Amino acid sequence: MVFFLIFFSTLAGIHATDARLLAVARLMGAGRWLLMREVLLPSAVPYVLASLKIAAPRALSAAVVGEFVASSAGLGFGIRDAMDQADTVGIFAGVVVVTLLTVLVNEGLERLQRAALGWREVGLGGF
Repeated sequence: MVFFLIFFSTLAGIHATDARLLAVARLMGAGRWLLMREVLLPSAVPYVLASLKIAAPRALSAAVVGEFVASSAGLGFGIRDAMDQADTVGIFAGVVVVTLLTVLVNEGLERLQRAALGWREVGLGGF
């Protein structure tokens, strides 16, 4: 569900690499793999992290919906089972767990962003 979101964002990050950096790296004798490892991938990291922050909640919700529709275990199944039994507390407990899990994943990605992009100035939107 989120593969293309991350893939095209990474591709956009690679295409946004400053051409002068590529020219200088080639001038210094960088081969194809060194160019990829030292110039292209580091310049795509902000794009990858931005797409992960969008894709992670979508992936979690897709997993829960998948469990909700066709599963015999998991949070989605638990919510559906609580719905079948008219257990309002169980439904809200499942929703709260999914929400907390999403918040924890987002906080983990924030920490990863701070660690990976500590050298950049953080703008108003976090990037």
